[in-house]
Amino acid sequence: MTRRLTFSLLLVLAVAPVTGVRAEGSLPSVASLSVGLWPDYDRHSVLVLLTGVLTVDTPLPATVDLPFPDDAQLNAVARIDAEGRMIDDIEYGRSPGKLRLTTPDRRFRVEYYYPYRVDDSQYDFTFDWLADFDVQQLELAVQQPAHAESLVTVPAAVRVVTLEGGLRNHVLPGQAVPAGQKLGVAVSYTMTVPRLTVEILAGQPSAPAVAPPSAAPSAPMVDLPAEPAGSNALGWGSFIGILAAVLVCVFVFWQLERTRAAREVQQPDPPAGEGGARGRFCHQCGRPVGGDDRFCTGCGTELPGR
Repeated sequence: MTRRLTFSLLLVLAVAPVTGVRAEGSLPSVASLSVGLWPDYDRHSVLVLLTGVLTVDTPLPATVDLPFPDDAQLNAVARIDAEGRMIDDIEYGRSPGKLRLTTPDRRFRVEYYYPYRVDDSQYDFTFDWLADFDVQQLELAVQQPAHAESLVTVPAAVRVVTLEGGLRNHVLPGQAVPAGQKLGVAVSYTMTVPRLTVEILAGQPSAPAVAPPSAAPSAPMVDLPAEPAGSNALGWGSFIGILAAVLVCVFVFWQLERTRAAREVQQPDPPAGEGGARGRFCHQCGRPVGGDDRFCTGCGTELPGR
């Protein structure tokens, strides 16, 4: 009996550590993580944009512990819903070297600023990643400040993408980063006159394709019904046609009235003669003449006999 009890206790002790390891190992796995490093964008520091997507088999809500520099200033923590809206209603908290968030959606977003080093016109900083969960694919790109003369990354970028507005993204090779494996990227650039990217873009005629970060949740887009093609042009065409017709009618009426008035002035009604009969007029000049006149008193023309 004693030997059986001792054996049972040893079995429990042997199983207990394994159970504890499984509990600690039940961490979420990130299918993809996009890292954007934007130095001197809207502050004289480095803006870090982390956009993660959890694997489809991750139970939700999920708690994620992200590496977070102690000297960083948090800008935004949000979840991304199925419509792609950033909503900052999730729970999060900071501890030394970490930021813990709990998200009900598979996608999340974290933004923060941290300082760089400056030596005269030389700027440099390092981004380090060390997490206790797997990242199946990590993509990292460094946005060159609009006023920087050059930018170098170690490891080297595999391509440089020029965006609208003249911004340049230095894209590093994507890779899987297992839990506990450190990833480091060193960045350096030269800028003789310290200027922020947003200040330079504000003076350009067109805005860049890259949208600026925002700590506020994105408002849902409302689709307005489209106006039928040509409806506005048809309305204006009808109005102009009616107006033209009215103007033509007014012009014709005015011309008719003017002609009638002119005729009334040139050929006035002759005065009535005796007994209501109409008087005589010179057939040459139209001047009224007496009933017994043989010649017109105006032009001297002989009048026809009566």
